[in-house]
Amino acid sequence: SQNRNNQQKHLFPLHVKMSNSNSDGSKPEQAEEKDLTPEERLQWLRDRGVLIETPEERRAGQVASAMQEADALQQQQQQQGSTTKKITYVYIPADKAKPLQDCFFVPPKPKSSSSSSSFMGGDPLSEHLKSAFATDSDKMDISLFQQTSPLHQLGSTSSATTTTTPTVSTETLQKVAKQGHVETFALVHPTLSNNYTGVHLYLDEMGQMKRLPLNARAGEYAQAAGYNPPPIFYGDVFVARIRKRGPVLESYLDLTAPECHIQAPWLQRAAMDNLEYQMEFNRLTGRQGETQPAVAGSDGVAKTEEGYSW
Repeated sequence: SQNRNNQQKHLFPLHVKMSNSNSDGSKPEQAEEKDLTPEERLQWLRDRGVLIETPEERRAGQVASAMQEADALQQQQQQQGSTTKKITYVYIPADKAKPLQDCFFVPPKPKSSSSSSSFMGGDPLSEHLKSAFATDSDKMDISLFQQTSPLHQLGSTSSATTTTTPTVSTETLQKVAKQGHVETFALVHPTLSNNYTGVHLYLDEMGQMKRLPLNARAGEYAQAAGYNPPPIFYGDVFVARIRKRGPVLESYLDLTAPECHIQAPWLQRAAMDNLEYQMEFNRLTGRQGETQPAVAGSDGVAKTEEGYSW
């Protein structure tokens, strides 16, 4: 209705439930808004019975709700005898003021072969975390998709025959985002020296297009692990310890919040573990003696590809 539309024009980006009177029945006193900071105004309203939920509190509630739903499903599977013991992984909020938090995950039983057990190329934790990254789909920025997007081939028939970005509507991007897309980053590669024990970061693949805040702690971990310059991570991130030989994920191992500090032994060894992995990779691919190439365009020489350049 027209009346409702007029009301919506004056809404703040907060969920507010107002009471017209104080708890004792008296009318709330008026405050001079011009003399109050936003924080003081927020507290003034809360002191007078106004229930307010900020966008940050709302997002935290959405993530917690999604994780609880996933955990409830896993508990049901465990009761049916289809799962193994739970493992601990860590939640790294983008807000550096918030502490790290232990989370729990009950992976399905790995499939057994004649020689070993594994998850047959899959990553159940990645599937488990989809619900945590299915939030904020309404924040998708179509302009960022048109500039740089990991899904730039979405809707394209052939990336080799076109040099234009495919047309994708905001509604389509929002539908895709609602499904939850998890990107995995190998913070520590499994090697012979670390008994094939790696550490993975799990992040929102669409975090940049949702304009989520930077996760500075995740970037610090990557830099400590030898990535220079470190990647940029957007939004909340999860970190887990895995055991993996080649492409085969064999199992998950516990990783707790107290272990995730910058001076942790596993993180101090990470750069050497990653160097060992790279050297072995170069040996297997016949690239021994080569050094890591400079980031495209960073050495003063323009790099061109079909349809784009740096």
